[in-house]
Amino acid sequence: MRKFPVFLFAGRDEVRRDLLVHLDPDEQYKAKSLLPFLGKPLVQWVIDVLDQSEYVDKIYVLGLDESDANLRGNLEFVPVRSKGSLYSKYKAGLKHLRSKNINPANIIITFSDIPGMTLEGFNKFMEALQDKVGYDFVLGAVPADIIEKAIPNSERAVAQIGKHFLVQGDVLFLSPRVIDEGKDAIISFSNLRKKRSFRQILKFIAKKPKSWSKLLKVFLKIATLEDAVVGFERAFDCKADVVLLDDPGIGMDMDLPGDYEKLEKYVKKIKKVE
Repeated sequence: MRKFPVFLFAGRDEVRRDLLVHLDPDEQYKAKSLLPFLGKPLVQWVIDVLDQSEYVDKIYVLGLDESDANLRGNLEFVPVRSKGSLYSKYKAGLKHLRSKNINPANIIITFSDIPGMTLEGFNKFMEALQDKVGYDFVLGAVPADIIEKAIPNSERAVAQIGKHFLVQGDVLFLSPRVIDEGKDAIISFSNLRKKRSFRQILKFIAKKPKSWSKLLKVFLKIATLEDAVVGFERAFDCKADVVLLDDPGIGMDMDLPGDYEKLEKYVKKIKKVE
């Protein structure tokens, strides 16, 4: 069984976003991840899932200090600015591992604002990675109808790829090579993801001519999921894949005003919280 280190992003954006401004107008909390949520910090819900998974080697928390909250789990806090860019945190995490002579083939990336993620859903993603030797990038994605059925009016950004209507999940699988060499791509994808527009992401990929034959199919809505993956691989000279997951919580982050209440209702239901 292959086990992997996990980078858990728990800091805040360089500019406070609308949800945090709405929920924490007095700036009591250092980051969204520390907001109280059903009796414990938001990030602890994610840690509790990761901590139970047999596929996780250790959880590396980026963006918080140990003194910020009494968090429990197999954790190690990585020194990094809470408000640094996402890419700077990727680099800091990788530098931290290498300083300890830890050189994993791949790293799991996840985020602090998906309290609805279940152990079963996360493990399904991890199980799919067991034979992904030599891959640079694997994305978990959730069919949009699964999220909408579980969390009505979820307002997620939906990508249509052939017959699939997908929401990008908040679980990724990256090789250190991607972090070392993919600065521009990571920064661009991070910025585009905040805009919640899959079409803008496709336009960014389309700047790479090698991907055009496959991306044309995506734009014409006749592509298979394999076409999209091959287009991405050609554009960025990497080995990539997408894993379809049926866990609504992996595709439902706390990003927009109103998400807190939607997730509170959903987590109470699936995790039997009073």
